[in-house]
Amino acid sequence: MPPIYVWHRLPETLSPDEVRQHATRAMAAGTTAGYRVSIAPELFDEATYSEAMATRGPAPQQPRGIPAPGSTAPTPRRRS
Repeated sequence: MPPIYVWHRLPETLSPDEVRQHATRAMAAGTTAGYRVSIAPELFDEATYSEAMATRGPAPQQPRGIPAPGSTAPTPRRRS
């Protein structure tokens, strides 16, 4: 399956610093959710990323019976 590319636009009234902060927070949210996220280096803000990752709770739990992405654990069988 080919990768899915999604992008979003911010209001043009934001300052360059605000744009970096929004992009970096979105990257942190996607990373925490288990997505592989890439942004342009000029949009990455280390301080914002550190803050966003520190304030996020633990990663969401995978529903029971569904292996985590990349897991080789067998899926439990249903009882008949």
